[in-house]
Amino acid sequence: MISQALTKTCAGMGRMDSRLMRIYEGITFRDAADSDMKRENANIDCDTAMGAMLKYGSEGAKQFNEAFLIRPEHAEAHRDGDIHIHDLDFYALTTTCCQIDILKLFEGGFSTGHGALREPGHIASYAALCCIAIQSNQNDQHRKACAFA
Repeated sequence: MISQALTKTCAGMGRMDSRLMRIYEGITFRDAADSDMKRENANIDCDTAMGAMLKYGSEGAKQFNEAFLIRPEHAEAHRDGDIHIHDLDFYALTTTCCQIDILKLFEGGFSTGHGALREPGHIASYAALCCIAIQSNQNDQHRKACAFA
């Protein structure tokens, strides 16, 4: 098995049979067709070199954040599937996907300082307002990572 070969080859480098090393082994040697983990983000093709590198970083960041930044009881609940921490790999970098309270937005509209929108009166207006608010929030959180024309 590849794990045994890695463990033998890298014996002097420390514990190679760790959870993260097993994850890296899957990224390296399994096809995305056979790996749910390699398909969890539809925007990344983990069967390419760059996709695999992104996945290595993502999985390493998840392990770091779980071990050092998240309360142990929350990390355990996440590992056990009792809760899901979305974008765990971004935990130390941004408040990704933390949104404004849409219900408050619907009750009275909102103002950004650059303009204002009144409270919606129709379902299509509610949907449009949600899209604007979510996109604006994501742009604010990922401004450095995203370039929009």
